[in-house]
Amino acid sequence: MNTKFIAAYEPQGTTPDLRLVNGSVRAIHPSELLIRVVATGICHTDLIFATWPADQIPYPKVLGHEGQLNTFLVFSAMITEVRV
Repeated sequence: MNTKFIAAYEPQGTTPDLRLVNGSVRAIHPSELLIRVVATGICHTDLIFATWPADQIPYPKVLGHEGQLNTFLVFSAMITEVRV
């Protein structure tokens, strides 16, 4: 499945290098749930994270943690309940 995401690449100086990237979603394990995120926010903590040294957390880094979800795709009978 194809998707797009915002990734932070190693900055030159203190300005984050943010890019919209085309990618794909790996196959999910039977005990996992795939969630479609239709929007996400980038806040100040993401921007701090985007400028951390590469030796602490390697680049590229995928940003966004305040998502707007609208679809759950369940591929397994192992998942019987979802709490949000």
